[in-house]
Amino acid sequence: MYAVTKSIFTDIYSIYVEPRKVFTKSSSDFGAFWAPILLIPLLIFMANYAYFERVSPEYFVEEQLAQKQDISQSEYNVAESLLLDMHGSQAYITSTVEVLTWILIGLFSAAYLFIVAKWFSGQQMTFRKSLVWTSWLLMPVCIAKIISIISIFHSSTGEISYTLLSPLTLAQISQLYTSLNIGSTLGSLISVFTVWESILLAVFLNRLGLSGLLSFAFGMAPITTLTLLAFI
Repeated sequence: MYAVTKSIFTDIYSIYVEPRKVFTKSSSDFGAFWAPILLIPLLIFMANYAYFERVSPEYFVEEQLAQKQDISQSEYNVAESLLLDMHGSQAYITSTVEVLTWILIGLFSAAYLFIVAKWFSGQQMTFRKSLVWTSWLLMPVCIAKIISIISIFHSSTGEISYTLLSPLTLAQISQLYTSLNIGSTLGSLISVFTVWESILLAVFLNRLGLSGLLSFAFGMAPITTLTLLAFI
């Protein structure tokens, strides 16, 4: 039991600093598969719970509705009343939506990994194995949520921006360093951490046998495509 637990914590540490060490393992006997499956939703919930416990309901509603500039006053009042009524359960709702989003991203990523590995690496790759590896490729989201939690508790109670739940996104970076205003959903999903995930994918594909250039190209293709779509 101790050896298994130690191995899991070693894998969690290694995926960030020595990903090749994790990727040399066989997915068929990868007992730590449950670690990212449990850790990612847990940290998503912790970040959302911390935010909605510390943010003022009025400030949250004001920040959300400030983005809706094309609604009438009556629509604004209805939305304001609804958001205020839902504030007590907002952490659970937001966490559920976010976890479901990451599940969908994981499924698409696993399908992409499965296709690339099967067609270009010559390696035997089942969809089950691609799901196992994809769960580890998504681990940078844990760092994002830890940063969110620290930022939330470092902020004064009350006026806490909702953007702290998604740090270092393309939308935020574009507003800080350029005159562009990327306010799309894609701009909010793409972040430093999704780029990190793409780099992990490239490292994994290289481990499967793809050349350095080809693995980098396939690793960065999804995030590059999404980035271009966000600018459209």
